Amino acid sequence: MKSNHNKGFSLVELSIVLVIIGLLIAALVKGKAILENAKIKRVIGDIESVSSAYNAYYDLYSAYPGDDENASGRWAGVANGNGDSYIGGANCDSNPADGQECNEAWQALRAALMVQGDPSDSGTGALPIHALGGIIWIWNSSADGGGMAEFGIIGVRNYIGITNLRSEIAEVIDNKFDDGVYNTGMVQGSADYTTDPESIVTIYYAL
Repeated sequence: MKSNHNKGFSLVELSIVLVIIGLLIAALVKGKAILENAKIKRVIGDIESVSSAYNAYYDLYSAYPGDDENASGRWAGVANGNGDSYIGGANCDSNPADGQECNEAWQALRAALMVQGDPSDSGTGALPIHALGGIIWIWNSSADGGGMAEFGIIGVRNYIGITNLRSEIAEVIDNKFDDGVYNTGMVQGSADYTTDPESIVTIYYAL
């Protein structure tokens, strides 16, 4: 005679299922962390690449990209800068106009094959997008309209700006290059890295 009772899961079987679910969740979390770490490394690599290109340009041409008074003679379609050693302009962190030094900086670096991209791009199209979805720009700290007045005791500097970083990630990047403190040194942030809940921070890397 057949029994009408359905056999249920044993405690051992339920334990195995819970262990498997736990392992899957742990693998998912670890996978997300690995992916985020890879993106952070790419952002750090972008900063290093732009900094190296900026310095290489100066070594070759004795002028900073964008500020180069002889840029139009070197590269077709690239406007000259004023040669004051500072990369100026307006809206450099969002929509730099063609002819502004912060726009021509990207055009010059690309024309010199030091940075990837189309030298003819301008405005928002000239600004690189980093792995975490923010933008990268170049400006000088006395001209940027409120983001950075100066880098403390080291004063006014050209800098690389990087937007859209969680404060924890911004602190990691600051520690990589500098002292890890948001308002001192060669790398600074737009907000405290230790806020709770986390904030979205812009990093300023002095050149």
